[in-house]
This record gives sequence, C-alpha cells and structure tokens, in this order.
Amino acid sequence: MVRFDVICGTSTGAIIAASIGIRRKSVEECEKLYRELIGKVFCKGPMATPKMVLTRAYYDSKILESVLQRECGKGVFIDSTAEEGMPKVCVVSSKLGTSDVTCHTFRNYTYPVGSESRFAGTPDAQLWEALRASSAAPTFFTEKLLNGTLHADGAIVANNPTAVAIHEAQSIFPGIPIELVVSMGNGLAEPKFVDLWKEGSKDKQLGWYDILDSYIYAAVQTEDVHHMLVELLPPEKYFRFNPKTRCAGIDEVRPEKLVEMVDDANRYIEASGERFRRLSEILKPRGMRHFWNQISYAIGMEVRYVQNLFDPVFREEEVATES
Repeated sequence: MVRFDVICGTSTGAIIAASIGIRRKSVEECEKLYRELIGKVFCKGPMATPKMVLTRAYYDSKILESVLQRECGKGVFIDSTAEEGMPKVCVVSSKLGTSDVTCHTFRNYTYPVGSESRFAGTPDAQLWEALRASSAAPTFFTEKLLNGTLHADGAIVANNPTAVAIHEAQSIFPGIPIELVVSMGNGLAEPKFVDLWKEGSKDKQLGWYDILDSYIYAAVQTEDVHHMLVELLPPEKYFRFNPKTRCAGIDEVRPEKLVEMVDDANRYIEASGERFRRLSEILKPRGMRHFWNQISYAIGMEVRYVQNLFDPVFREEEVATES
C-alpha cells in the first residue's frame, strides 16, 4: 500500500486524516464512523434555539466528545510515532485570541535540528482533544479550551489546509523536493449570490443575512488555495479532487440528501477517471525515488546535526584567535 509521508486535515478532514493516518482505519470504516457520528451528534431538539443563545452552539458538544473519546482513547499525538511506518499527521485548529485568530497545528512529530514551522502547535495533546478542537464549528459546537487557550474549527483559518501541509512537509524534510500533493475536498457547492439589479427588483440593498452569508463564504471557501497551487506546482505533482455537489449543510442528516451527495461524488469519480488513472501511474514508481530521497534526507540531517554541534566551538575558537 502506498503511504503518504504527511497527512493534514481540518474539521471533518481532521477526523478522516487521524482515522486513516494514525488509527489506520479503512475508507469503509471511516464512512461507517461518519454516518454514526452525524446520526448521534446532529440531533436538534426543540430547545436548540434557546441553547444557541445560552451556549453559542446548536448541538451538544459532549456527544461529539464521547464519540471521539471512544474512537481515540487517551492516546497522545506524539505517542503514535512508536508504531512502525507511521506517517506525519497534523490537524488544524483556529487559535482564538483577544484581537486575532491564528493557525494552530496538533501533530505527531517534531522538527529536525535547525528547522521549525511558522505555525504554532504541539505534539503533546490527546488525539481526541485535537480533533474536537479542529471540528468546533462556530454555532454548531462550543469552542474547545486547551491549556488556557480557546480553539475553534480549523476552517476559520485554513478550510483548505493543503498549503499548511506543504509548509509542514518542507519543515519536516528540509531540502527534500516535494514529489506529490493530493488534495481532497468534501464538496464544492455553487454559492448563491443575490442579484440586486435584476428586472423588477425593488430593493437595491443587501439584508444582514445576505451580508453575513457573504462573509462566511469568503472566510471558509477553499478554491483560492487550489488556484494558487495550480499556478505554483506542475500538474504531475498536484492533484485536487473536489466534486460539485448540491447545496447541503454540514449538519445534513436526511437520508435522501445523503444519497444525493453520494451520487454526486460517484458521478464526479466516474467523470474524473482519467485523472485518477494518471495519479495511480505516478504513485506506482514512487518507491525507489522515495527511497533515495529518504537516504539523501538522512545524510543531510546528520551533516546539519554535526554542524550545529560543532559550530559554537568553531565560533569560540575564532573569537579567541581574533582577541
């Protein structure tokens, strides 16, 4: 089985990334977990609106936490590296401050000597807590408090975390060229724009609901990152798959709507068969090239370690000589 070196996800994607990358679940097991999750978590009772006013969340976050705790146990992110062949996995949350919102990564790795990430993060969080933080969608679930810091859904800062994943890969493996980037979206719905100038329109102003919708769409849309990467990466190194779907909320649970979403995805897969074939062909010869890249990386790390070990001594000798 082909193993990716770095797997990164946001929100629902974080749960999938951890399930496949760390928990080693199959796609079928992930689908089963997701169906169970939405069935238990997205239950909106008659008190949902008052609950929203009091807690800023329509749904009971404790139910989500209980499912994540059951699936993940009390394992800490970094502990997963004890398992042979474990990929580097990170999930993204939005760290809430008094005046700004920043990207935060929970990860199962550290960085080599002389390398660091521009993103704050930690390898010491429990897996279930990190997934809870990454999936704390505003108005759906309450924020997650960890070590005195509030975390919300990673979609606020990186709904498409592909750029975060690339940066992390370059920080983990400095000097090693990226062989392949595969980005998976969970559906691209056409935004609904209000045409104020259509014939017969009496009101030429947007309502507050329309303005709020526009702000939310601008904040969480995923395609700007995709368009940037299309320009920066050659087509044989970057693949994005994101099916167009009929509009559905993230808390959609109606069986007929879920069937529609699956049908949309299946049609997209069928229409994208050639791209999937190209990707599979690129992945086949990866083994030997990847092996030599890893050898090069290991040698480079040894050299950098020795340089960092002795450079202070050399500098002291130079200072002593000059004086």
